[in-house]
Amino acid sequence: MNLGISASVHLAISCLAACLVWFWYRRTDNAAWIDTAWAGMIGTGALLHGLFSGASTLERWGLPMLMAAWSARLGAHLFRRTAGEPEDGRYAELRRRWSSRHGAGAIPGRFLVFYLMQALLATALALPAGLASFDRLLRWSPWQIASLVLGALSLLGSHLSDSRLSRFREDPARRGFACRDGFWRYSRHPNYFFEILLWISFALYATPCPGGSWAWLAPGSIAFFLFFVTGIPLTEAQALRTRGEDYSDYIRTTSPLIPWFPRKGSVP
Repeated sequence: MNLGISASVHLAISCLAACLVWFWYRRTDNAAWIDTAWAGMIGTGALLHGLFSGASTLERWGLPMLMAAWSARLGAHLFRRTAGEPEDGRYAELRRRWSSRHGAGAIPGRFLVFYLMQALLATALALPAGLASFDRLLRWSPWQIASLVLGALSLLGSHLSDSRLSRFREDPARRGFACRDGFWRYSRHPNYFFEILLWISFALYATPCPGGSWAWLAPGSIAFFLFFVTGIPLTEAQALRTRGEDYSDYIRTTSPLIPWFPRKGSVP
Protein backbone atom coordinates (compact mmCIF):
# COMPACT_ATOMS: atom_id res chain seq x y z
CA MET A 1 0.00 0.00 0.00
CA ASN A 2 1.21 3.54 -0.72
CA LEU A 3 0.48 6.88 0.95
CA GLY A 4 -2.17 7.82 -1.61
CA ILE A 5 -4.28 4.75 -0.87
CA SER A 6 -3.78 5.18 2.87
CA ALA A 7 -4.93 8.82 2.66
CA SER A 8 -7.97 7.80 0.57
CA VAL A 9 -9.03 5.27 3.21
CA HIS A 10 -8.54 7.91 5.88
CA LEU A 11 -10.67 10.40 3.93
CA ALA A 12 -13.50 7.88 3.57
CA ILE A 13 -13.44 7.12 7.31
CA SER A 14 -13.31 10.83 8.18
CA CYS A 15 -16.26 11.64 5.91
CA LEU A 16 -18.28 8.84 7.48
CA ALA A 17 -17.41 10.16 10.94
CA ALA A 18 -18.40 13.69 9.89
CA CYS A 19 -21.80 12.44 8.69
CA LEU A 20 -22.38 10.56 11.96
CA VAL A 21 -21.50 13.67 13.96
CA TRP A 22 -23.90 15.67 11.78
CA PHE A 23 -26.72 13.28 12.63
CA TRP A 24 -25.79 13.65 16.33
CA TYR A 25 -25.85 17.44 15.95
CA ARG A 26 -29.36 17.20 14.46
CA ARG A 27 -30.45 15.21 17.49
CA THR A 28 -28.75 17.33 20.17
CA ASP A 29 -28.74 20.75 18.45
CA ASN A 30 -25.10 21.13 19.56
CA ALA A 31 -22.84 21.72 16.57
CA ALA A 32 -19.64 21.80 18.64
CA TRP A 33 -19.23 18.01 18.65
CA ILE A 34 -17.35 18.31 15.37
CA ASP A 35 -14.38 19.76 17.30
CA THR A 36 -13.94 16.54 19.27
CA ALA A 37 -14.44 14.44 16.15
CA TRP A 38 -11.92 16.52 14.18
CA ALA A 39 -9.17 15.89 16.71
CA GLY A 40 -10.00 12.18 16.62
CA MET A 41 -9.96 12.10 12.81
CA ILE A 42 -6.39 13.38 12.67
CA GLY A 43 -5.09 10.96 15.31
CA THR A 44 -6.87 8.10 13.57
CA GLY A 45 -5.31 9.04 10.25
CA ALA A 46 -1.82 9.22 11.75
CA LEU A 47 -2.16 5.71 13.20
CA LEU A 48 -3.67 4.36 9.97
CA HIS A 49 -0.63 5.60 8.05
CA GLY A 50 1.63 3.79 10.51
CA LEU A 51 -0.35 0.57 10.13
CA PHE A 52 -0.79 0.68 6.36
CA SER A 53 2.89 1.49 5.78
CA GLY A 54 3.96 -1.64 7.64
CA ALA A 55 6.26 0.53 9.76
CA SER A 56 8.45 -1.68 11.92
CA THR A 57 10.85 0.81 13.52
CA LEU A 58 10.41 3.34 16.29
CA GLU A 59 11.64 6.09 13.99
CA ARG A 60 8.78 5.48 11.54
CA TRP A 61 6.24 5.27 14.35
CA GLY A 62 7.49 8.34 16.22
CA LEU A 63 5.37 10.94 14.43
CA PRO A 64 2.17 8.88 14.27
CA MET A 65 2.45 8.30 18.02
CA LEU A 66 3.17 11.97 18.74
CA MET A 67 0.17 13.02 16.67
CA ALA A 68 -1.99 10.37 18.34
CA ALA A 69 -0.97 11.72 21.77
CA TRP A 70 -1.96 15.22 20.65
CA SER A 71 -5.27 13.89 19.34
CA ALA A 72 -6.09 11.97 22.53
CA ARG A 73 -5.33 14.93 24.81
CA LEU A 74 -7.21 17.51 22.76
CA GLY A 75 -10.10 15.17 22.00
CA ALA A 76 -10.60 14.32 25.68
CA HIS A 77 -10.48 18.00 26.65
CA LEU A 78 -12.99 18.99 23.96
CA PHE A 79 -15.28 16.08 24.82
CA ARG A 80 -15.46 17.14 28.47
CA ARG A 81 -16.08 20.75 27.51
CA THR A 82 -18.76 19.98 24.91
CA ALA A 83 -20.56 17.51 27.15
CA GLY A 84 -20.45 19.74 30.24
CA GLU A 85 -21.11 23.23 28.84
CA PRO A 86 -23.61 24.94 26.53
CA GLU A 87 -22.82 24.98 22.83
CA ASP A 88 -19.68 26.94 21.94
CA GLY A 89 -20.71 30.50 21.09
CA ARG A 90 -18.78 30.35 17.82
CA TYR A 91 -21.31 27.90 16.41
CA ALA A 92 -24.24 29.95 17.66
CA GLU A 93 -22.73 32.90 15.78
CA LEU A 94 -22.31 30.82 12.62
CA ARG A 95 -25.94 29.74 12.90
CA ARG A 96 -27.02 33.37 13.29
CA ARG A 97 -25.00 34.50 10.25
CA TRP A 98 -26.22 31.69 8.02
CA SER A 99 -29.81 32.22 9.11
CA SER A 100 -29.69 35.95 8.31
CA ARG A 101 -28.11 35.37 4.89
CA HIS A 102 -29.74 32.15 3.69
CA GLY A 103 -32.69 31.46 5.97
CA ALA A 104 -33.03 29.06 8.88
CA GLY A 105 -33.81 26.15 6.57
CA ALA A 106 -30.31 26.28 5.08
CA ILE A 107 -28.51 25.82 8.40
CA PRO A 108 -28.45 21.97 8.53
CA GLY A 109 -27.07 21.70 5.00
CA ARG A 110 -24.46 24.36 5.71
CA PHE A 111 -23.30 22.49 8.79
CA LEU A 112 -23.07 19.24 6.80
CA VAL A 113 -20.80 20.92 4.24
CA PHE A 114 -18.78 22.48 7.07
CA TYR A 115 -18.35 19.05 8.73
CA LEU A 116 -17.26 17.42 5.48
CA MET A 117 -14.71 20.19 4.97
CA GLN A 118 -13.37 19.38 8.44
CA ALA A 119 -12.97 15.76 7.33
CA LEU A 120 -11.02 16.86 4.26
CA LEU A 121 -8.84 19.14 6.35
CA ALA A 122 -8.17 16.35 8.88
CA THR A 123 -7.06 14.06 6.04
CA ALA A 124 -4.62 16.66 4.77
CA LEU A 125 -3.26 17.47 8.23
CA ALA A 126 -2.52 13.81 8.99
CA LEU A 127 -0.25 13.51 5.95
CA PRO A 128 3.00 14.46 7.78
CA ALA A 129 2.62 11.22 9.75
CA GLY A 130 2.26 9.40 6.45
CA LEU A 131 5.44 10.96 5.07
CA ALA A 132 7.38 9.69 8.09
CA SER A 133 5.82 6.23 8.38
CA PHE A 134 6.16 5.45 4.64
CA ASP A 135 9.85 6.50 4.61
CA ARG A 136 11.64 3.15 4.84
CA LEU A 137 15.04 4.84 5.18
CA LEU A 138 14.07 7.12 8.06
CA ARG A 139 16.60 7.14 10.92
CA TRP A 140 16.99 9.26 14.03
CA SER A 141 18.40 12.72 13.29
CA PRO A 142 18.44 16.14 14.97
CA TRP A 143 15.14 16.87 13.19
CA GLN A 144 13.36 14.05 15.00
CA ILE A 145 14.96 14.80 18.37
CA ALA A 146 14.02 18.49 18.13
CA SER A 147 10.50 17.50 17.09
CA LEU A 148 9.94 15.21 20.06
CA VAL A 149 11.32 17.73 22.57
CA LEU A 150 9.26 20.59 21.15
CA GLY A 151 6.21 18.34 20.89
CA ALA A 152 6.45 17.19 24.51
CA LEU A 153 6.87 20.75 25.81
CA SER A 154 3.99 21.98 23.66
CA LEU A 155 1.70 19.18 24.85
CA LEU A 156 2.51 20.15 28.44
CA GLY A 157 1.85 23.82 27.71
CA SER A 158 -1.46 22.98 26.02
CA HIS A 159 -2.54 20.87 28.99
CA LEU A 160 -1.64 23.54 31.53
CA SER A 161 -3.41 26.27 29.53
CA ASP A 162 -6.61 24.27 29.06
CA SER A 163 -6.65 23.05 32.67
CA ARG A 164 -6.24 26.56 34.06
CA LEU A 165 -9.01 27.91 31.80
CA SER A 166 -11.33 25.06 32.80
CA ARG A 167 -10.83 25.80 36.50
CA PHE A 168 -11.45 29.49 35.85
CA ARG A 169 -14.74 28.75 34.07
CA GLU A 170 -15.91 26.56 36.94
CA ASP A 171 -15.75 29.50 39.40
CA PRO A 172 -19.15 31.29 39.35
CA ALA A 173 -17.64 34.37 41.01
CA ARG A 174 -15.40 34.95 37.98
CA ARG A 175 -18.07 34.59 35.34
CA GLY A 176 -18.09 37.50 32.93
CA PHE A 177 -14.36 38.19 33.34
CA ALA A 178 -11.36 37.29 31.18
CA CYS A 179 -9.07 34.59 32.51
CA ARG A 180 -5.69 36.03 33.56
CA ASP A 181 -4.35 32.97 35.37
CA GLY A 182 -1.12 31.21 34.42
CA PHE A 183 -0.20 31.56 30.76
CA TRP A 184 -3.43 33.51 30.20
CA ARG A 185 -1.87 36.50 31.94
CA TYR A 186 0.76 36.72 29.21
CA SER A 187 -1.24 35.67 26.14
CA ARG A 188 -4.90 35.95 25.19
CA HIS A 189 -4.64 32.59 23.42
CA PRO A 190 -1.85 30.47 24.94
CA ASN A 191 -3.71 27.32 23.89
CA TYR A 192 -3.45 28.44 20.25
CA PHE A 193 0.21 29.35 20.72
CA PHE A 194 1.09 25.86 21.94
CA GLU A 195 -1.13 24.35 19.26
CA ILE A 196 0.90 26.06 16.53
CA LEU A 197 4.15 24.93 18.19
CA LEU A 198 2.87 21.35 18.18
CA TRP A 199 2.20 21.47 14.46
CA ILE A 200 5.65 22.94 13.91
CA SER A 201 7.04 19.93 15.80
CA PHE A 202 5.13 17.59 13.46
CA ALA A 203 6.58 19.36 10.42
CA LEU A 204 10.09 19.15 11.89
CA TYR A 205 9.79 15.39 12.23
CA ALA A 206 8.76 14.92 8.60
CA THR A 207 11.20 17.46 7.12
CA PRO A 208 14.02 15.01 6.17
CA CYS A 209 11.55 12.57 4.55
CA PRO A 210 10.89 12.55 0.79
CA GLY A 211 8.39 15.35 0.19
CA GLY A 212 8.92 16.54 3.76
CA SER A 213 8.85 20.21 2.84
CA TRP A 214 5.12 19.81 2.16
CA ALA A 215 4.63 19.02 5.84
CA TRP A 216 5.11 22.72 6.61
CA LEU A 217 1.75 23.41 4.99
CA ALA A 218 0.18 21.84 8.09
CA PRO A 219 1.37 24.42 10.68
CA GLY A 220 0.83 27.13 8.09
CA SER A 221 -2.80 26.03 7.64
CA ILE A 222 -3.37 25.75 11.38
CA ALA A 223 -1.96 29.25 11.95
CA PHE A 224 -4.13 30.64 9.12
CA PHE A 225 -7.34 29.14 10.50
CA LEU A 226 -6.56 30.20 14.08
CA PHE A 227 -5.66 33.75 13.08
CA PHE A 228 -8.23 34.49 10.40
CA VAL A 229 -11.10 31.96 10.35
CA THR A 230 -12.46 29.92 13.26
CA GLY A 231 -9.93 30.71 15.99
CA ILE A 232 -9.13 34.18 17.26
CA PRO A 233 -11.76 36.18 15.29
CA LEU A 234 -14.79 34.16 16.40
CA THR A 235 -13.45 33.49 19.91
CA GLU A 236 -12.76 37.16 20.61
CA ALA A 237 -16.02 38.34 19.06
CA GLN A 238 -17.88 35.99 21.40
CA ALA A 239 -15.76 37.07 24.37
CA LEU A 240 -16.51 40.75 23.71
CA ARG A 241 -20.24 39.99 23.62
CA THR A 242 -20.17 38.08 26.92
CA ARG A 243 -17.41 39.87 28.89
CA GLY A 244 -17.68 43.39 27.60
CA GLU A 245 -15.34 46.05 28.96
CA ASP A 246 -13.21 43.60 30.93
CA TYR A 247 -12.31 41.72 27.76
CA SER A 248 -11.71 45.00 25.91
CA ASP A 249 -9.15 45.87 28.59
CA TYR A 250 -7.68 42.39 28.24
CA ILE A 251 -7.23 42.98 24.49
CA ARG A 252 -5.56 46.36 25.09
CA THR A 253 -3.06 45.02 27.59
CA THR A 254 -2.30 41.41 26.67
CA SER A 255 -0.37 39.88 23.78
CA PRO A 256 -2.73 38.19 21.28
CA LEU A 257 -0.67 35.01 20.89
CA ILE A 258 3.03 34.88 21.86
CA PRO A 259 3.30 35.06 25.68
CA TRP A 260 4.73 38.39 26.83
CA PHE A 261 4.49 40.65 29.86
CA PRO A 262 1.19 42.58 30.12
CA ARG A 263 1.19 46.25 29.26
CA LYS A 264 0.36 48.84 31.90
CA GLY A 265 -3.27 49.22 32.80
CA SER A 266 -4.02 45.48 32.89
CA VAL A 267 -6.34 44.07 35.51
CA PRO A 268 -4.28 41.94 37.96
